[in-house]
This record gives sequence, structure tokens and C-alpha cells, in this order.
Amino acid sequence: MDKLNNIPFLFIVGRPRSGTTLLRTLFDAHCNVIIPPECQFVVNLYGKYGKKTHWSKTDLEHYFQDLQTQWRFDTWKMDNKMLRQNLLELEGENLYGNICKAVYAVYPS
Repeated sequence: MDKLNNIPFLFIVGRPRSGTTLLRTLFDAHCNVIIPPECQFVVNLYGKYGKKTHWSKTDLEHYFQDLQTQWRFDTWKMDNKMLRQNLLELEGENLYGNICKAVYAVYPS
């Protein structure tokens, strides 16, 4: 969990045709930056999970299942076995941000 706490988490937002794709490409070329395709799971699932501070195995399983239904999440080409395993390792006290970071960490940049 400490490792996840120390990973900066930021978003690049912009209007269509404003250069965000170029910016994404430039940043994604760096080995310490992960920028997957657009998916709004962080915002979409916040209402259900955002205030949660203690995660049971069941909570994490539900979160994993909810991820699979998110718009364009399938375009990430995730290793779902590894994603599920990484999420289940976060059982216990954890913030929503760390749970989301664990998803991004599995993205094959």
C-alpha cells in the first residue's frame, strides 16, 4: 500500500482536437508514465466506492466485475488474471485512489 501512496496520480483533460492525443503520446514515451486509452471508470465508480476505506474480498471482487462493464475498458487489453490478483492483495484498509492506481499499474504501457 505504501508503494501506491507514493505514486503520483494525475489526469490530462482537454477539449476534442486540442492536442491531448499528442500530449498523451509524448508522455507515454517515458518509461515511468502510464497513459492508457480513455476510460471513465475512476469517475463512474466513485459514487459506489469512493468513500470506502476498508475493502473486503467481496468488495474487491465487485469492483473488478464493475470495471469489466465500464465504457472502453475492454480497449485496455488488460491481463484480467493479474488485475484481479493485484486488487485482491489490497484487501483491508485502503483508499479508493489506491484501488484505482492498482488498475492503472496493470495496464501494459
